[in-house]
Amino acid sequence: MKRYVCILVLILAIPIGSYTAEASSFTDVSTHWSRSYIDWGMSQSLAQGYEDGSFRPDDYITEIEFLALMLRAYGAVSRTDELPSDWGRIYYKFADDRGWPLAFDNGRGNFRRGQAALLIATASKGTSFNENGAIQWLLDNELSRGRTSATIAGYDAGGRVTRAEALTFVYKMKEKIGSLANASLSKQTSASLRGVSLGDNTGELLYRLGQPTRVEASESDYDWHVYAKSYSDYAMYGIKDGSVAALFSNDADSWSNTGGINVDGTLSAILGQLPSAAKNSAKQDSHYYEYGLNGNRHVLFLDGQENKRIAGMLVQVQSLMTRQTASLGEKERTAMEQQLFDLVNAERAGRGIALLQWDALAGSTARLHSFDMMKKNYFDHTNLSGKSPFDRMKSAGIKYTMASENIAAGYANSLFAHYALLNSSGHRKSILDGKLTRLGTGVAFGGKYNVYFTQNYFTP
Repeated sequence: MKRYVCILVLILAIPIGSYTAEASSFTDVSTHWSRSYIDWGMSQSLAQGYEDGSFRPDDYITEIEFLALMLRAYGAVSRTDELPSDWGRIYYKFADDRGWPLAFDNGRGNFRRGQAALLIATASKGTSFNENGAIQWLLDNELSRGRTSATIAGYDAGGRVTRAEALTFVYKMKEKIGSLANASLSKQTSASLRGVSLGDNTGELLYRLGQPTRVEASESDYDWHVYAKSYSDYAMYGIKDGSVAALFSNDADSWSNTGGINVDGTLSAILGQLPSAAKNSAKQDSHYYEYGLNGNRHVLFLDGQENKRIAGMLVQVQSLMTRQTASLGEKERTAMEQQLFDLVNAERAGRGIALLQWDALAGSTARLHSFDMMKKNYFDHTNLSGKSPFDRMKSAGIKYTMASENIAAGYANSLFAHYALLNSSGHRKSILDGKLTRLGTGVAFGGKYNVYFTQNYFTP
């Protein structure tokens, strides 16, 4: 898992003992082309050097550092509003509230000159630009002369922004632009889950939702970032190479920009809104309807006992790879077990049914039964020794007043297994029975059906 940490070195006002307003005092600035801009930045208390006497003008700056530098220069945001634990949030909020183009990627060396042009042009004009349009606007208004020439190609959109260039950009802005635009732009996005869409950077996910409840492996080539602090708005985000590659939730209110394909709608109503190409290539089973659209895979999980209501939705980048079952191990197993538990509670939360408590003993018996079915090549509640789920729970020391078991096999992951069980009347009863209070789940990989799932429910 990649972690993105905002480390501010250019514009954080921390006294360093030998502070001076003369760029010539730095060991690496006296002959640098940016000396006058560094002088200006220091005189405005926007920039300082390092304790070793250097300024490092050619080091790269991050998006949040550039944004904070720009907003501080215009007095748009006060440093007193910074949070000690997340100093950059106030600057992101200012820009995000106005619909400015943000990548939320603060990996050192990832902030490009094209992104800087977009931020400068949008902040100055209050209108939307594409990248080339923003660059041309900078050139036309003499906020830049490019790196090699005053052309879009010569501007070098893909080049990384240095500390010296950042100060130069902001100096030119202050020279040419009296104040920042007040307009708020609407963001045109694809399907999004709690404001996060496919392709967004992990930094945007963390900005909007904070740290996930947990990060866990999947059977695909991404890790799930799971948000399960409240089962009423349960959500999972698949992260691959630092960006969002998958979205899942069963909460209708968490989805937006879906083109009318929403959780709680019925499949029959939704089909009328799908393009013919999507419907022609669709796959359908009793518990899901799957189709491709705009390079993404959409899986609508159905509740067949409620008029094929959309009970949950998964949206993924189409190009994702599913790993072979033989390559899945303990990380993937524990992740599927936890998800199988979460999905039941998310289902119950959406219906106002009391949540279940995790039970380790029940989890152990569930896992053992999944492994037993996988190894001995059978699929049944009663094992080959004639022991029922109730026998096995009693043997594990579980004392109950009522109990039940759900099993499934052959499904790629816990999502498909959960909705298959929900669509089976007997299994559904266990999932939605408010008299049951505890649950343990177990998963095993291998055997005839590749993946085996067991849920053991009980009430002490």
